[in-house]
Amino acid sequence: MKKVMLYLFEEMDRNEIHEELYRVLSLPEYYGRNLDALHDCLTDISEDTVLAVYLPDDRSTYMDRLCRVLRDAELENRHLAVVFNDPAENADDL
Repeated sequence: MKKVMLYLFEEMDRNEIHEELYRVLSLPEYYGRNLDALHDCLTDISEDTVLAVYLPDDRSTYMDRLCRVLRDAELENRHLAVVFNDPAENADDL
């Protein structure tokens, strides 16, 4: 099983997010570096993969859209599991 960690930071723009996704997931060279292309690549994964996503406290609307794409791809691909470490969701536990 492949285990991948993705760290997202508040100051990351779209290009930086997609470059990091490309790097950590070893996406193909033809990856279009947009959310539609990401969805296509994630649903094509055939090796069992766990993607742990570490989100910043304050994130952009684009990061929220990214999270929706990751969740959708997880539902469509039995080889993909996405785990979110979301400080906003854990704030109630403090």
